[in-house]
Amino acid sequence: MELDEHVRGDNMTLKKIDDGIFWVGVNDWPLRDFHGLSVNGGSYNSYLLLGEKNILIDTVYEKYKEDLKKNIEEIIPINDLDFILLLHSENDHSSSLPFILQNAPKVKILCTKKCANFIKKLYQIPEEKINIIKDGDTIKFEDFSIKIYETPMVHWPDTTFAFIPEKQILFSTDFLGTQVVAEPLIIEDVSKIIEESRDYYTFLMRAYWEQALKGVDKVKELSPNIVAPSHGPILKGNAVKDMLSYYKKWCLNPETKKAIVAYVSMWKGTEKIAELLSEGLSKEDIPVKVIDLANTPFSEALSETLEASAVLLGTPTFVKGIHPLMYAFLTFLEIIKPNCKLGMAFGTYGWAGLGVKELNEKMKEIGIKIICEPLLINMTPDYNEKQEIIEKAKEIAKIIKNSF
Repeated sequence: MELDEHVRGDNMTLKKIDDGIFWVGVNDWPLRDFHGLSVNGGSYNSYLLLGEKNILIDTVYEKYKEDLKKNIEEIIPINDLDFILLLHSENDHSSSLPFILQNAPKVKILCTKKCANFIKKLYQIPEEKINIIKDGDTIKFEDFSIKIYETPMVHWPDTTFAFIPEKQILFSTDFLGTQVVAEPLIIEDVSKIIEESRDYYTFLMRAYWEQALKGVDKVKELSPNIVAPSHGPILKGNAVKDMLSYYKKWCLNPETKKAIVAYVSMWKGTEKIAELLSEGLSKEDIPVKVIDLANTPFSEALSETLEASAVLLGTPTFVKGIHPLMYAFLTFLEIIKPNCKLGMAFGTYGWAGLGVKELNEKMKEIGIKIICEPLLINMTPDYNEKQEIIEKAKEIAKIIKNSF
C-alpha cells in the first residue's frame, strides 16, 4: 500500500516498528493504580499492520478511544480497517471495540473462542462480526503471515500470542510487558524498567508461574527479534533475551540472600523491633529491606518479597488478633507462592499476645518455613530486649547464609 505523504513525517517515524507496522497506542500519563499495582504512568499498546488487508491488533482502554482513532487516522482512514485481531479480552485491550466498530462498519474481529465468549458478554458484539481463530492457525496475507498461539493462563484464559515469522515480531499481549509509559517506544536494554517489570510480573502473573514458564519456553522457541507487548516499551534484540531470563528466574528461583522485614505498627513498638532486626541482619551482611505496610503500596512490598529468602513479619495485637493491614498483606503474599521462604513472626502486645501467635500460624498456612518461635515483646523493647532482638537477627542471618 502506498502511504500518504503525512505518514512519512517525524511523528510516524517515532511510531514505526517495521515496514507497514505501527504503534497506535496511548500513553496514560496520570495512571497511578492498575488493578492495585502502584505505577507512575502506563500505556495501552495497539498496533496497526498495513497490507492488502489492514489489521488493528488490540484496542485501548475505552477512555482513550478518541486518541486511538486519531492515531489510526494519522496513517489511514479508519474506514480502511479490515480486521481487529484481538489477542486478549480484558477491558484495557478491548473496551474501545464498540467505538471502532461504529466508526469502521466493515471491520471483522479475529479472536479465539474463549476471547469471543468474553467480548460477547462484555459488549454484546454480534456473532456475525466475529471470526474464530485457534491455536496453530496461520493467517496469510500477500506480504506476511500471522501465526496464532493460544497461551491460556499466562495471564487470562484467552491470552494469545501472534507471531509474524517474516519479520520476527511477536505480539505477546500482557506477557513480557511492563506497565510504564512507552517512551522510548523501542528499547534494547531493560535495565531502566526492570524493577517495574518485576512488580508487574509479581502482581499479575506470579500466581500462574507454571504457565508463565511455558510462555517463556514458547517465546524462546519462536526466537523473535522484537516483542511487542500490550503495555510499556517494545523489546528488541538483547532486551528480549534479558527479559526472558528475568521471567525464568522470577518463575523458578527468585530468592536471593535478601531479607524482608515488613510490619504494621500502632505506637512504634513493633516498628522498633523491625529496626532492631534490620540492624542485626545488616551486621551479618544480609541485605535487608524494611517495609512499613501502612506507607508502602502492597504491590511494591510484594515484589520486594518475591526476591527475599527470609520474610520477617510484624504486627501488634489488634483487638484479639492480627492487624488488618498485615492480614491483607498475607492474602497478597499467598499469591506469590512463598513455599521456599524462611520466616518469623514478631510484634508487640499490651495484655494478650494473640496477634503475633496468630500471625505465626497464618505464615505456616501459606507455606512460609518458620525458623524460630515468634518474637513477642510487651509494649516496646527495653534495653535488654533490644540486645536480645539484635542477637536473634544475627542467628537468623546465619540460617539464611546456610540456606544458600
